[in-house]
Amino acid sequence: MRAWVSYSGRLAPVQSVHIKPQVSGRIEKVLFAEGDLVKQGQSLFVIDLRPHQAQVQQAKAQLTTAQSRARLAGDELARVSQLIEKKLVAQSVYDTALSNQQVSDAAVLQAQAELDQAALNLEYAQIKAPISGRISRAELTRGNLVDAGASAPILATIVANDKLFAEFNVDESSYLRFVRNVKTASEMPVE
Repeated sequence: MRAWVSYSGRLAPVQSVHIKPQVSGRIEKVLFAEGDLVKQGQSLFVIDLRPHQAQVQQAKAQLTTAQSRARLAGDELARVSQLIEKKLVAQSVYDTALSNQQVSDAAVLQAQAELDQAALNLEYAQIKAPISGRISRAELTRGNLVDAGASAPILATIVANDKLFAEFNVDESSYLRFVRNVKTASEMPVE
């Protein structure tokens, strides 16, 4: 015969997420209602896209400029390389052309990184659900300005509803009694 003991407990979600903005701007849209079931990847908020789209365009222009300068530096290096072989220019001219090529290549990498960051910020302006679950109310609504960073406000909270933990506290003497009387944890049923 098994002895049963009752404990007060509570149910807690396995996953819950506080939604915070990763870019600054004005909230343009709230795309859910309080208590909705949302799916992972579903759009929740839209922060004004225009500044981020402009940053992407600016970064594209900077990348194009850097690529053009790199091509020009490469052509110049090729010309100087031919002249240095024939000993028609000083070594310092070749060294300068080589340095210009390397600086131009680095500028292309930097411009590409800035474009990638601008594109990422544009993506972050469309806040999506990182998990599926039930969503709270929108803490900030359309028209509010939000800042990104450590002090970013919580916009909403999603609680996964597919799995739950049942948490309860067992006193030490009861736990030791249960452990001594069973060989494996599976022999200690919980309802």
